[in-house]
Amino acid sequence: PQSLMDFEAVQLFTARARQHQPRFGVTAENARAIITVCTLLDGIPLALELAAASLRQMSLQELAALLQRGGWLKHIASPARDLSARQRTIEGVIDWSYTLLTPPQQEFFCALGAFSGWFETESAAALCQTDPALTRQHIQALVNHSLLERQVVESQTAWRMLELIREYARARLS
Repeated sequence: PQSLMDFEAVQLFTARARQHQPRFGVTAENARAIITVCTLLDGIPLALELAAASLRQMSLQELAALLQRGGWLKHIASPARDLSARQRTIEGVIDWSYTLLTPPQQEFFCALGAFSGWFETESAAALCQTDPALTRQHIQALVNHSLLERQVVESQTAWRMLELIREYARARLS
C-alpha cells in the first residue's frame, strides 16, 4: 500500500479525502478501492477532488463500486460553495465543454461514446457515417474542447475518450 503513495493521483485523492476524514490513509484493506477510484477517474485532479468530497456521503468501497457499475456522473459531487456550479459535479464540468460544441459535433461526440478504448479516424467515420474530412473536423473540435485525446502508435493516430467522458457521451446518446 505505501508504494501507492508514489503516484500523484493517489497522493491528491488521499490528501483531499483527509479533508473530510482526517484519519484516512492508504491501507492493505482499502488499496484496491483507491486504485479503482484513481484509475476509473483517469487521475484527473478535479474528478479526484470531487470523488474525495463524495466520501462525506458514502464509504470508499461504495464509491469504488459506484464507479465500476457506471451511472455515477451525478453522484460524484462537492458541496463546496467556493466552486462555480459547473465545477461541483463531474457531469457539470463535461456538460460545460459539451454545450460549446455545435449540434452536429454534439451528435458526433455522443456516437463516439460507443467506442471503448482507442479508435482510428476511419472507424469514427464509419460509425458516424460521415466523410473523412468532416470526421477530422469534428475530431479536432472535440480535441480542442478536451473531450478526446490522441496517441500515435507505429505512425498511426488513434483517439480515445477518458472513461468519465465516455460515460457522459453514452448517457447523452441514450
